[in-house]
Amino acid sequence: MSRRMLPLVVLTFALGCLTALAAPILPGSAKLPPEVQSLAGIEKVELIVQGASPLVNDPTYLDNLRQTITAVLEQGGVKVGKGADLPRLNIVLFTAISPAQPDVVGYTYHLSLEQQSTVERLNKSLLLPTYALIHTELSTRQRLQEDTRSVVPMLMNHFLSRIQLANNDE
Repeated sequence: MSRRMLPLVVLTFALGCLTALAAPILPGSAKLPPEVQSLAGIEKVELIVQGASPLVNDPTYLDNLRQTITAVLEQGGVKVGKGADLPRLNIVLFTAISPAQPDVVGYTYHLSLEQQSTVERLNKSLLLPTYALIHTELSTRQRLQEDTRSVVPMLMNHFLSRIQLANNDE
């Protein structure tokens, strides 16, 4: 082997090793986490939206938020309905204010999907959270409602992308 070929051989060998080491992180090669697997086949949910503080507990605001969430879900292929047999998508919005910064508001979305699941140890079917997503941001009192609405598409699209991942893994 000539000296000019040696760097090419070493590079080829190194790339081969990196490819082999990277295999577990390549798409489709790793098993999805159970919480994502639990989303496979979700086509319709019951939606519950709650504000857990006076700053976001206005019924008109919550109705608008519910409509925005419903629109994003349905655009993504997940229908919203009612029924005890449907998985329940709970979205709770919390806020917090520090006395040191009274104009700054921290807000957190807690999204959880509850489904009938069997607890083998109890040999019992229970309505349990199988998936959760928590997202926190900062805002001001003046922009709080606008800001909390503006992140809804991102949150719902993240949730929808996890459903898509689960469906593609089947």
